[in-house]
Amino acid sequence: SNFAEMFGKRERLEMSHIPGRSRAGENPRAIAKREAAAVEEAAKMDRARTDWTETNEFGHIIMSSNARCLELSSMPDHGIKSGPVYPRGQLVEGLNLCVDNVANANSTTFAILQPRRKADYNPDESVRYALAAGANKPKPFELTEPLEDVVVVDPQSGRIESPHVHLNSIALPDEDVFKIGRALVFSEDVELLDLYGNFIAESPCCFLIDGLNQALEEKSAKKLKSISLSGNMPGPALYASLQETLVLCQSLTSLALTNLFMPMTDADGAVLCKGISKSRTLKSLDLSGNLLGKLTCWELKISLQKNKSLETLNMECNQVQDDGCFHIAGGLMRNPENSLHSLYMGWNQIDHVGFGALIDYTGREHSVLKRINLRNNRISRCSSGNVIGGLARGTSLTSLNLAHNRIADMSEMGIGFYMNASLLDLDLSYNMLADDAFGWFSDWGKDLAATDRNRLRSLDFRHNKLGDTAAQNMCRGLARRKRNRCITRIILDDNLIDPTLIKAVHALVNPTKPFLLVRREVKALLLQKLMDDKKFWKERDWEALQKKRRMKMDEAVRLLNMRTEDEVELDQLVNQPFVSRIPGVKDMVVLGSQVFTGTKPVWYLQEELLDRQKGKADADIKLRKALVKGIKKGE
Repeated sequence: SNFAEMFGKRERLEMSHIPGRSRAGENPRAIAKREAAAVEEAAKMDRARTDWTETNEFGHIIMSSNARCLELSSMPDHGIKSGPVYPRGQLVEGLNLCVDNVANANSTTFAILQPRRKADYNPDESVRYALAAGANKPKPFELTEPLEDVVVVDPQSGRIESPHVHLNSIALPDEDVFKIGRALVFSEDVELLDLYGNFIAESPCCFLIDGLNQALEEKSAKKLKSISLSGNMPGPALYASLQETLVLCQSLTSLALTNLFMPMTDADGAVLCKGISKSRTLKSLDLSGNLLGKLTCWELKISLQKNKSLETLNMECNQVQDDGCFHIAGGLMRNPENSLHSLYMGWNQIDHVGFGALIDYTGREHSVLKRINLRNNRISRCSSGNVIGGLARGTSLTSLNLAHNRIADMSEMGIGFYMNASLLDLDLSYNMLADDAFGWFSDWGKDLAATDRNRLRSLDFRHNKLGDTAAQNMCRGLARRKRNRCITRIILDDNLIDPTLIKAVHALVNPTKPFLLVRREVKALLLQKLMDDKKFWKERDWEALQKKRRMKMDEAVRLLNMRTEDEVELDQLVNQPFVSRIPGVKDMVVLGSQVFTGTKPVWYLQEELLDRQKGKADADIKLRKALVKGIKKGE
């Protein structure tokens, strides 16, 4: 047709004449530069597929495009705001790895290798490690993604070929779960069973664990180390089977049952915890995000009195109160051979009684507890239990997190910190600390033996009610720590402290400068703060003086306006006392009043007002007379 002929003959329009478009062709150098940038970007993404430490110019980790998710399921990391799971292709702004994640890797899409140098990883000196927090910072850990992440069941032998069963967040059908349960009976090399986030119901879960128990009875699954059924929908029948698994499997090191869509009740947790006492290899138990309470903690107490292998216990986001925390501490006290070094009890309902019991346990000789996390609880004070004695005698506790509580008085705890010889990191952010709670800080450094023994290096006091008095006490205490400058970081953001004093505190904790120069700098900053305070109060005094003068003037005007006609005539007759008529006396009285009171006498102000009014009246009369004369001349 004609339309087809016209369409075929149509040529491409030349649009280079449009304003803003160059008529010349693209520069060959620009083309080469663009192609080189594309090749470099492709190479970077290719490296990111096998090396998770690859970052962009902003220091963000570049995840490979075929990665399904990034999961740290063995221990939740609350430093990552958006949760432990990252979808495909997302840029991660700094990946925090807990020590427990490194030690008990229960990952879903990557394997954690050993650090490049032994000095990069030291659990006794640091709790968390940042990976790719900045573009130029060292990246000690290498994370590699496996090429295949599927379970292959041999149809002839019915065995699972892969030692690591990773099936995460893929909505696994019940039929496949039944297949895995039947295949576990014949599989001997399975080391990790991770079915996170598949919405598996109670019956398939029970069939899976029953198949595992049958394999354990037949001594087939001898190498199983980790089980994760988090993010599913199990029921009460599963926990009795898992109790039997804990008894039969003497190679299991990690068990995770977190964030269940049908949360584990207190009675179900009690059934599960009965098997912990008979387990000789379990190292990590994660029961966070459930409805556990007093009954579970009571069974944990009984189990912890006998268990010697458990190293990490996570009970976050449950309903644990003081009595439950007291039970756990009691079980640890009665077992001198326990191995628990990490306890996570955040997001519960624990108050000062449970906190005091845990701190009292850390002061025992057999205590090996290194990390206690009690953030987002109801701790209001630190006076219950032997807090001072526990902190003073403790030799194992290295990290204490008490953020997001209600602590207002930490005097007793401060004395314990002063005498402690093991604590490294202390987090007291988002509490109610005020100036009166920091008197103990000024005493630091007086006892040389305690100062040399102290190892505290990081203090976090963000978002409290600290003022200038608390900062001055910190400066006094830090100025005496010349022999042991172990404190290298104090965070004071979102408080009521003057910026000059914050600079002084930060200067005292700077280990790179000689102590003599630091003291000079702090002395200059404190002198500047003193001068600023004097100037401030001088301005306030001047404002108060002006206000006083205005009030006296208003009082004089009020008295003048309230006079009667008889008082006006009497003032005109008498005017002033006889003494004031003597030359020079009136001036001396006015001068003395200004020197001693800062204002003029009321009677003098009244005279000035009368003279002013009289001057205005005389000027008005003169103006009127001049107008009258002008009118007469005009006539």
